[in-house]
Amino acid sequence: MYPYDVDLLDIERVGGFRGFNFQITLEAYPTVGPHIVVGKDIFTYQISPSFNVKLIHYQHLEGPDKNAFPWNYSNLLK
Repeated sequence: MYPYDVDLLDIERVGGFRGFNFQITLEAYPTVGPHIVVGKDIFTYQISPSFNVKLIHYQHLEGPDKNAFPWNYSNLLK
């Protein structure tokens, strides 16, 4: 996965106005080989001031389209 293949969907301050606990939702496009996108996933993390980062939700939205996948990388598909 490359940094430019991640979109920030939402960021919330947990607990309202005062506090430094955040919940961040990201949409990521995992890749293989020379930037071949193999799916789309959503990750939700909670970040606290004590430098704790916790994955609180993961959702796999779609996998690779086997018909559009390059033949020379087909061995990477499961």
